[in-house]
Amino acid sequence: MRVGVIGAGIAGIGVALELAARGVAVDLHEKRQEVHAAASLANEGKIHLGYIYSNDSTLRTARLMVEGSWHFSSIVGEWLGRELDESFWSSRTYFLIHRNSLLGPSELDAAFAKIGELNREASQRPGASYFGLPAGRAPRRLSNSERDASFGPDVVAAYETEEVSVDSSAIGEVLARRVANESGITLRLGSTVREAVPDATGVTIRHRIDGHDQTIRYDHVVNASWCDLLRIDATAGLPAVADASFRWRHVVRIPAPHGAGPLPTVSVVLGAYGDLVEYGRGHLFLSWYPAGRRAMSVSPTPPAEWQEGRLDGDPGEVIEPTLAAMRALVPALEALPARSISEAFVQGGVVYARGGTDIDRPSSRLHRRDDIGVRTEGRYHSFDPGKYTTAPLFARRLAEAITRGRRT
Repeated sequence: MRVGVIGAGIAGIGVALELAARGVAVDLHEKRQEVHAAASLANEGKIHLGYIYSNDSTLRTARLMVEGSWHFSSIVGEWLGRELDESFWSSRTYFLIHRNSLLGPSELDAAFAKIGELNREASQRPGASYFGLPAGRAPRRLSNSERDASFGPDVVAAYETEEVSVDSSAIGEVLARRVANESGITLRLGSTVREAVPDATGVTIRHRIDGHDQTIRYDHVVNASWCDLLRIDATAGLPAVADASFRWRHVVRIPAPHGAGPLPTVSVVLGAYGDLVEYGRGHLFLSWYPAGRRAMSVSPTPPAEWQEGRLDGDPGEVIEPTLAAMRALVPALEALPARSISEAFVQGGVVYARGGTDIDRPSSRLHRRDDIGVRTEGRYHSFDPGKYTTAPLFARRLAEAITRGRRT
C-alpha cells in the first residue's frame, strides 16, 4: 500500500508516522521547505481539557477535547520515541476571566463543573493519562485576595487548573528528525498539490515540485493541509463547507532565559484575548488576539499574500501591544528585562476553522470544534484536526481505518 499525505503539520506528520508504523509506504507532501511550521508552530500548544469551550453549551466540543487530551501525551510520546516530560510542557494554567468576557464567573462555574465531570470520567479509563497530572478535577476559583495579589484589575475572576501547554517548537524539532529518518516516509518538500481525483481503487494527485508538474497515483490520499484543505477537497468532489474562514495569526516568543523569574501560565477568557505560557525550557509564548489576528477571510482559499508571508509587517506592531496588554493583566511581566524583550520575535500562520464571524461574537461558530475530524470520498480523506489537542488521536484513528483490511 502507498499513501500520499498532503501537509506536514502536526496532523500530517502524525498520520504519516502512524501509517509508516503499520508498514505503509508514505509520501509526505509539504509546499514549504520545512515541516511542522506555520500554524503547528505559531501556537501555544494548549492541550485543552475542554474548559475554554464553555460557550458550546451542548458540551460536544468539550467532550472531543477531553478525549483528545487524555490520549495526547501517550501518542505523541510514541512518535517522539521518548516520554513527554516537564521539559516539554508548561506550568499549570490559570484561566483569567476578563471583565468583558462573553461568559461571566457564575456561568463559567456551572460549565466548569460539568466539564470537570467529563475529565473525571476520562481519567478513570484504562490507559488514560494527562501527562501524569491529576487532571480529573474541575478548576478551582481563586479567592479575591489571591486573584488581586497576582493579576490586574480587569481580571474579575481567576481559576487554577491542571491544564498545560506543550512546547510546539521543541516537539516540532523532534518530529522533523523522526520524519527525516523514517525509512517508510518519503518527504516531498516544496510540493504544491493542485488537485486530487479519487476513483474506486485509489486517488490520483497532480502536484508541482522543482518547477515541474507531476502526477502520482496512490491507494489512499490524506489531505491534512489547512491552507489548501478546502481547495483540494473541491477537486476531490467533497461538498463545500459552509461558514468556514481563515485567519492570519501572529504570536510572540521570547527565548530562554528570559530573566524575570517564574511567571504564571495564563489563558484569558472568554473572547478576543490572549495567552502567556512559560515552558519547561524557560522561554515564553505570548499572544494578544487584537494585535495578532492580522486578517480574516471567508474565501475557500486564503489570499496569496498570506501563504507567501507578505503579511509579516513590522514585528513591533505585534510585540509592543501584546506585551502592553498582557502586562496589564499579569503585572509580573513588568520584570522582563529589556535584553529579553529585544530578543522577542514574531511567528505567524494561517488558522482554518468553521465559523464566518470572529470570536468576539458569542454566536460565532469559532467557539465550537464539534464538527472536526475526517471527511471521506472513496479513498480520499480530508483531515481537519481542529486543534493541536485532537490531532494525535484523529491521526491514529485515521491510520487504523486506512489499514484495516484494505491492504492492496
